[in-house]
Amino acid sequence: GSVTVIAQQRVPVVRTRRLRTHDYFDSRVEDECARANRNGGNFVIAHLVLERDLGAELHEVFARCLRESDVVASYAPNEYELLLVDTSPTQAERVIGRLTLAVNNRGGTHRLGQAWFPRDGRDASTLCAHARARAHGQSPREVDPAHIVVADDKMKALHELVTRVAGGDISVLLLGETGVGKEVIAEAIHRQSS
Repeated sequence: GSVTVIAQQRVPVVRTRRLRTHDYFDSRVEDECARANRNGGNFVIAHLVLERDLGAELHEVFARCLRESDVVASYAPNEYELLLVDTSPTQAERVIGRLTLAVNNRGGTHRLGQAWFPRDGRDASTLCAHARARAHGQSPREVDPAHIVVADDKMKALHELVTRVAGGDISVLLLGETGVGKEVIAEAIHRQSS
């Protein structure tokens, strides 16, 4: 009989990477903290700050360098949060090394900070704050809520209010844009309350 042969060049399949929201990321990190505190284990939080937008190339970098179980979220313009699930510090170094190389190869200048559970903290807010601080060139101690330095009169008034609120037996709802210090104030209220 007759045979028809069709030869086609295969195009490599590039997985797409879903970019999550900051709120989703926070809830996943809280879940991972609870799981790791209960069962043991390691994971790493990384915060990536890019000097310029890499567009679709960045999604390709994430797809190639990260595992399916890892979580990537947008924190701010050109800032991303990464949750490397069930990852030891040694494994994280390899993943972050691949990520750094891939970003550099695409002409992207970046800063990256990371925090490891449990070495750098055992709760989501502490871990994320440490990773962000390191990415922005700060010491994690500088952003540690237990080490707040208040010099401005308006901030002094705010912290006096925090002290009065913490003394009461009420629920508190903090509202504000990302980066205004809601977590710092919440931690201060928590520390001072019964």
